[in-house]
Amino acid sequence: MFVSALVSGFFAWRLAYMTPFLVQGPSMEPTVHNGTLFALDTLAYRLGLPERGDIVVFHFEDDPDYFYVKRIVGLPGERVHVATDGVYLEDQGGTKSKLFEPYLANAASAATGKSLKKGYKDETFVVPPGKYMVLGDNRADSLDSRFFKHPFIPREDIQGKYLFTLLGI
Repeated sequence: MFVSALVSGFFAWRLAYMTPFLVQGPSMEPTVHNGTLFALDTLAYRLGLPERGDIVVFHFEDDPDYFYVKRIVGLPGERVHVATDGVYLEDQGGTKSKLFEPYLANAASAATGKSLKKGYKDETFVVPPGKYMVLGDNRADSLDSRFFKHPFIPREDIQGKYLFTLLGI
């Protein structure tokens, strides 16, 4: 009886930290589509740090009334090179290793450079301490760190982490 009450209490407490979130726009396709309703874990980063690959919801100083959904690709202190053929992480010596991104909208076109916005040029970003670099999975149709006035997202502006789809494609 005590164990069942404890488990029920834990799940009730945990559900209190899940918020439904409605996606508007195609920037995270094919992972999360326009019109998808998903569960946002608002407790995730109170208990831990964001990790590369997490899909997060955030707002930031460029547009504090609008919430964005993107994927974390760069962690604090990293050098991230966004090229026409993919994303590379650079170590201290300048050696680049390509980021494995099976979730991209069209991974095959990434190799030919057709997955980026027209006119985009290769660029290297150095992520400051306490901030994160984010990109949309649909790189050809995503307003993300590559184009923000202030490209890095402070930890405190991240509202939560994508958990699972509630309703949608």
